[in-house]
Amino acid sequence: MSIQQLWRKRARERATPLRWNIDSVILGYSTLAAVIIMSLKDVDFLITVLIAVLGLGSVWLSGWIKNGYTKLSRSVDETAVPRKVD
Repeated sequence: MSIQQLWRKRARERATPLRWNIDSVILGYSTLAAVIIMSLKDVDFLITVLIAVLGLGSVWLSGWIKNGYTKLSRSVDETAVPRKVD
């Protein structure tokens, strides 16, 4: 591999945690839909707020967990001893 290919690979690996995965997007939109439906059906305000906070918290938590695993695997890769390529 050339230096340029290595830099591209490393840039892709570092940009991966920043992407939204489809699960987080679906969870966010379903939370939004649930909050809109509950507010249109005149559900108690505190229940609606609770659902919104729980939904946003779960989106944050899933992103935090995914990012933590990515950082852990990247740090293990960076501390590995490089092999000599002939």
